[in-house]
Amino acid sequence: FCRTVAFVLAACLPHAKGDGAAPTQLQVIPTTQLFVPGQTALQFRVSLQDSSGERITSDPANPFMIRTTVCRPGATTCSKLESVQPPVISFLEPDPNQVVDGGGELQSCDEATKTMRVFMAVFGGFLSAGEELVDIVDISCRACLGGENLIRAPSSGASTLYSCRSCDAGSYLIPSISATCHPCPAGAECSADGLIGRINGSEWRADAESGMYRLTACPVGTLLVNSSHDDQQCLACARGTFSEDPTEGCDATSNICPQRQCNPCPVGAACENGVFAPRDEHSTWTTVTSSGGRRIKRVVGCDAGAVLVRGGDTAEEATRDQCWHCPPGSYSITRASFYPLSVAVARVEEAAGMCVECDDHARCPGGSTVLPKRGFWMLPLAPDDDEAEDVSSARRNEEEEDEEEQSSRVELYTCPLNACLEGGKCNEGRVGHVCGLCDSDADYVLSGSQCFQCDGSDEKARIWVLLAIAVPMMLFAWYLAAWQPYFVPAPIVEQEDEDEDEEGETKKPKPEPEQKSGKAAKWK
Repeated sequence: FCRTVAFVLAACLPHAKGDGAAPTQLQVIPTTQLFVPGQTALQFRVSLQDSSGERITSDPANPFMIRTTVCRPGATTCSKLESVQPPVISFLEPDPNQVVDGGGELQSCDEATKTMRVFMAVFGGFLSAGEELVDIVDISCRACLGGENLIRAPSSGASTLYSCRSCDAGSYLIPSISATCHPCPAGAECSADGLIGRINGSEWRADAESGMYRLTACPVGTLLVNSSHDDQQCLACARGTFSEDPTEGCDATSNICPQRQCNPCPVGAACENGVFAPRDEHSTWTTVTSSGGRRIKRVVGCDAGAVLVRGGDTAEEATRDQCWHCPPGSYSITRASFYPLSVAVARVEEAAGMCVECDDHARCPGGSTVLPKRGFWMLPLAPDDDEAEDVSSARRNEEEEDEEEQSSRVELYTCPLNACLEGGKCNEGRVGHVCGLCDSDADYVLSGSQCFQCDGSDEKARIWVLLAIAVPMMLFAWYLAAWQPYFVPAPIVEQEDEDEDEEGETKKPKPEPEQKSGKAAKWK
């Protein structure tokens, strides 16, 4: 009966358990055997007992209070100043199975011993004023694992304190600076290993003051955006746009770069992945400031075969800049330029008029290519070369074309029979202007109107050469023989014995008759 009454009284008066005696003993048991500093919560099961070993529960009207203080291992006392993290005071509930929260997670642990000492002190309730029941608990810690950030606190004692931080997905921390996790910026990917930029070439710097990463540089083809921590990114240029300076459009004073758009790509360029690249590899471009203050690309030179198209000074008009190539049936051999103005127009509709119409004796596939037809030859010209210009100017027809028009045209010449092939190439064994010479370096010689090669394996060519030499010599000899009587005078015949008359006198010879011009004399 007494036990039954005692049980009822204990139910009505929780503190009266154990004959109403005040607690004399405090027992603290950690809820986990191995703590992870920076992750595991400081939680303990607490038991109050009287002198007879009976458990005493707290009275809600006059509850016991418990203070949790964490100090370094081996400490004999643990005041507020000696504590490695702020002390936490909480109420003991009537529930005998209550788990006491020691103030969130264990913030750090001794790196050398992998232990920490926790002081639990109960006061208030039925204890006398200033009286405390204290229990000391040594807790064990584990080392940081892969994927966790080892953070060492500034050393202020015999050993270093550490913690193992692991941020949630989509966040990061800088272990050497801060133990606080921050949201991952838009232009990065974050993991337990840290922060990595989404775009290759982006550069991030750890800010010691804020404990966060700051985007400091971006590659060409992107724009740097850093108006807020979460919005930091290297903004990739959209299709058909480009960027050569990622900081273009940023505030020069504050270095803040808001969201903005890349520059539009001109017609004469291809801007893949935000990088400016001329479609004509021989064209020349420069960077200028538009009338609206934007930095834009303008064409200043095109290779021969193209017309330079360049409009006004606005950013919109600059998008029409291009090197417009002459279509089939026309050509241009002059390099186009904007400084000085040459083969250049303001609108693409006017470009065709700057190309030269193809000659009837040539084929023009477009650009600067001119291919003479069979039987015609073209003097190789290089409009930008001084020597070629001299050759061209020496052949100008000043009566029909002025100097500017003549220098922009090619000159075609008629070749000897079978000397020039299609495209202005010389036939085999032919070289020189209009392919009019035989290639002596390759042992070609001229016979009639053809070039033949002399070598040991070509008997036919040898015979032709011998005939070419022998026949003219024979004809010349016959010619001399046929005309010899007209050039050689007849011989004068002398009488060897003088006639004597009957009387023994010597007769005088008769006088010679006169010779007529061009004929031999005759005796009568």
